[in-house]
Amino acid sequence: MIGFTLFRRLAGSDDGKVTKDKFVEFCTQRGMLLAPADRRVFDSLRQDGKEYLTHDDFMPLMDCLLLYHPGLEFLKVSYEHFYVLYCKFWELDTDHDFMIDKDNLAHYSQCALSYQIIERIFEQCALSYQIIERIFEQTPSCLRGSPSSSVARSYKS
Repeated sequence: MIGFTLFRRLAGSDDGKVTKDKFVEFCTQRGMLLAPADRRVFDSLRQDGKEYLTHDDFMPLMDCLLLYHPGLEFLKVSYEHFYVLYCKFWELDTDHDFMIDKDNLAHYSQCALSYQIIERIFEQCALSYQIIERIFEQTPSCLRGSPSSSVARSYKS
């Protein structure tokens, strides 16, 4: 994916080709030839003249992920929709453990969901977990950590 991001940055609006001279110039200007891997990734993503990353610097990476990951096809409607959903998730997940429990969900839309609705949602989570496991198995290992047993238990309970 970093290669995709780097290619898009180097090719720009040209004819979709990166010359050797352009590539070497980019790498030497940023001191990437002898840099450690984390620095090369950072330098591949950052804009010229900046020593930090912004939200926009990650967009080519997100585009590539959405374009080639089969388990994320539902997100192709737009990254903005994903971002809105993620922000709502982050608001609900008050302890930021990346899991929404019944108490977290009870605060959705100013406590608009009844406990019966919340119970029904969590009954369906066990079925949905099987789908999540399949997506996780299709995710390249470089993009995922190992699934924790606590996460599995929270979905199955």
